[in-house]
Amino acid sequence: RLREQQASYEKLQVGLASAERELAHTRVAAPFSGDITDVRLALGQRVAVGERLGRLLSADALEVRFDVPEADFARITTEPGANAEALIGRQVRVVWRLGEIEQVFDASVSRIGAEIDPSLGGIEVYANLGAEASRNGLKAGAFVEIHLPERTYRQVWRLPARALTNTNEVFALVDGRLQAIAVELARDLGDEVLVRGALDARHPVVARTFPGIGPGLLARPL
Repeated sequence: RLREQQASYEKLQVGLASAERELAHTRVAAPFSGDITDVRLALGQRVAVGERLGRLLSADALEVRFDVPEADFARITTEPGANAEALIGRQVRVVWRLGEIEQVFDASVSRIGAEIDPSLGGIEVYANLGAEASRNGLKAGAFVEIHLPERTYRQVWRLPARALTNTNEVFALVDGRLQAIAVELARDLGDEVLVRGALDARHPVVARTFPGIGPGLLARPL
């Protein structure tokens, strides 16, 4: 039994030497730099082939995810010359606030989600951040503010929404009397609207319509 135990010991020593040799030639490496998270290792733990060790978040490949409302998405993708991929490549301004500290980063839209989120009623959009975001401390999971530029409206007038009638007209004061001018609604901004029409900067526009308003009514600007 002593000789059997000795042989078993020597066999284990050979296995240990082989394991130490393999360990000396083993290196777990990733093709990019980043931050390690969700580590599932402990000192002395056995690791099997293909076992997950943790997650590595790339320091230079952060992306921001946000939702674009359906109405806004439809408007962007129906611009003249646009299509369903009109957002791809569009520049985005990302604002990260930490108390009174505000950091601004540039990003570029890289892909669009395949589904509409029924709970939010929007389309998921992803934008790639540059390496400077990670170097300045931005981490995965942070809440940020997104500024996505839309189309540029030219030759329009910005007016209070209440200035526009149900028949898409506004009333301008011409020579002391109100005159109805037909306009085209270019964009509804909520409390304000963008319109196109034969308006003149010399003729004030009624900011809010009222019962009884009509062409020819005598008025004066306040």
